[in-house]
Amino acid sequence: MENKNPYKNELAKLSRWHNVVEVFVVSLISFVSFEALISITNLYQPKIYIELSFCIYLILLFWMFFIFDIYFRSRDALTLSYSRFAHFFSWHNIRYFQNYVILPAVVYWGTIILIGINFGHRGLQQILAIFSSLALICNYSFFHKIFGAQINGDNELQFIILTYVKMYASWVLYAGILGITWYYCYPVHVYYLAIFTITLILLYQALFQFHADTFYNIIPSLIIAVIITAASVFVYYFWNVNYFTAGLLLTAIYNFCWNILLHKIKKTLTPEVVVEQLAFLLLLLVMVFGATNFKEKIDRCSY
Repeated sequence: MENKNPYKNELAKLSRWHNVVEVFVVSLISFVSFEALISITNLYQPKIYIELSFCIYLILLFWMFFIFDIYFRSRDALTLSYSRFAHFFSWHNIRYFQNYVILPAVVYWGTIILIGINFGHRGLQQILAIFSSLALICNYSFFHKIFGAQINGDNELQFIILTYVKMYASWVLYAGILGITWYYCYPVHVYYLAIFTITLILLYQALFQFHADTFYNIIPSLIIAVIITAASVFVYYFWNVNYFTAGLLLTAIYNFCWNILLHKIKKTLTPEVVVEQLAFLLLLLVMVFGATNFKEKIDRCSY
């Protein structure tokens, strides 16, 4: 059958080409940047490491603006006028963009912290660089498909993938904040405040993604953030050198609380769901506590 709409086909080809370019550029920037930062931190150049980390993040942020511009600008406004950039000043689009920025920022800065405090552990640094690059690629690739879209058969897999990316993001940042607090003697209240703020931001981003960012749902999000912060008090005083398993513990609790809230929002919260989520949480807790040697101690800051 002859195609009667060649213009539509051309747009589809152009969109696929944009996706390929986006994934390639993000892959290149992410992995090459992490590799460069690994080399610099292992030369013990902390000042250069921090400065370059901020510069690279600005490049990633600029690329997010570029992708945002491609998918949300008016196709009829190609000249350099206000209408050409009007999408940057729409409150709806600003909320959309700020929520899109959250997840890659958490992945990036959590990775930067963990790479920086694991001086000399190249194998671990390489693993972090690879997995964080993959997480950033997934986040950037689904930019124009996830936010603002309802879950259906076409994008449900993408929501699931981003959920796992979010779990990874929370793990690297929870672990990184605890590690940097221990080794650089930051005040303990800064650690608690960071855990509370990150948890609340991740929850708000998740609520926005599921079109549930209402005041009614913000209240339980605050309660969850308090619960995670309370768990971080236990972690700070009773955990040991393994801040990776400490981050996993906080992530497991976060995942349990978020799933309960999500089922409540979707009105699918039943006793069976609660039991299922509790069983999964207990399984993770057994793994975390089983992998942690509480007799092993380090000379770290403690208040």
